[in-house]
Formats: sequence, C-alpha cells, structure tokens
Amino acid sequence: MSLVYLDSCGDVYTTSQLPKRWDVVTGSPTVSSSIGRRDSGGINLPTTGDRLQKNVPGLVEYGVGIAAKLDTLVVTDLFTLREGTTDHIIVRLTALGAVEVLRAPSTQLGITANGFIFAGFFNYIEIRALIDGAAGTIELDLNGTNLISLTSQNTDNSGAVPEIDNIEIEGSAGSLTIDDFYIISVTGGAPQNDLLGDTAVWTILPIGDGTTNDWAVLEPATPTTSFDKVDDPTPDDDA
Repeated sequence: MSLVYLDSCGDVYTTSQLPKRWDVVTGSPTVSSSIGRRDSGGINLPTTGDRLQKNVPGLVEYGVGIAAKLDTLVVTDLFTLREGTTDHIIVRLTALGAVEVLRAPSTQLGITANGFIFAGFFNYIEIRALIDGAAGTIELDLNGTNLISLTSQNTDNSGAVPEIDNIEIEGSAGSLTIDDFYIISVTGGAPQNDLLGDTAVWTILPIGDGTTNDWAVLEPATPTTSFDKVDDPTPDDDA
C-alpha cells in the first residue's frame, strides 16, 4: 500500500486554499473550521455543480475513503473513479439511504439495503475498485463494515486498456459535507493492501523544536528555530 493523498478537509486551511489541495475546483465549495465530524474542518459542496478533483498516477486499482454527510437525503453521486473525463465507477447515495455502486454511466453493480444513510449524520464510506472488462472487483465498506463484495465484474467503461487517474467528488442538492479523505494504491500483501477503515485525519502543526535538530536553519536565517519553517497553517509556496 502507498498513501497517495490525505486531506483533513479544512482543519488548517480556508476556501481560498482549495486550489492548492485539489487539482480541479468547480463551482463554489467552501471550507469551514467547525463543520467536520469532530467539530473540525470540513468542506461543503451544496449543489450538484460543485466538484473537487484529485489527480493520481494512472493505475488499475485504488482505494478511497471519505466521511460524508447529507443535510437532506437525495440521489447523490458522491464520488467517481475516472480516467481523464471517462467515468468508470460511481459511488451513489440514494434518497432511501442506500449506497449504490455503478459502472458508469448507469449499470448497477451492487447496492446495500435502504436505511444505512441518515440525513444530518456523517458516515465513513470506502471503496476498493479494480478496473477490468471482465475480472473487475469491488469492495465497499460503510463505517468499517464490508457491505458489498464483488468479483468477476465488468468495471471498465472505456472499452480500452483502463486505468484510474483521477477521483472526482460531486456536490449535492442535499448539501454535501465531506471530511477525512484518503486515497491509497492497494498494492503489496495483506494487510497492507486493504482499506484503512473508519479513518480520522488530523492536521497537527509543530509548536516548538524537539530535542533533536539535525537540520541547519538556512533560509530564512531568522528566526533561528527549525519548527517555524514547517508550521505554515496556510500554504504560501515559499517557506
């Protein structure tokens, strides 16, 4: 397993910093410091025109985890595993509180029972997907429990040699809030090649030098402490 991307979703950054964390920001997603799962930062995508996209190295298999909350239960394409602009796998929340996995654009591969998702509450949703025209696999976990497990599936919507090179999160008319997002490449042997489970992502910045300081302070020369060079709550691209 390699950790490809990890985001606390606004613990120490603001709306204006979203383009520094995500490769494509569409519409008007907003960051708030207190709308996350534990009164921490969160990102709100209140309409279907709001999108966040994270680019990843092209691979046939990825694992993704996200904490998601809808203020109102409506059909919501929570996130999509994509190749360029071609959608492969869609994870959808239904108006009846089920979680559905589709091969784009609309072929249902699996669905949970109704009543797993409730309005106004966070749920942690994870998927591990292998893209293949006949030997594709899907594992979907909700709050750390496996609910969908599929093998020998057609998970390829491209008709070519498939891969995943970006993950897109889509907003919702039900006002979607997200937190604790991760992407992993599911390589290697067990247990390192599996989903991480219900995951909390906290951003912790240093507040002072530790007892070991092996790196000289070069630029800027002052102050002479080391920790202040890496404690930027707002990325500024130069320190």
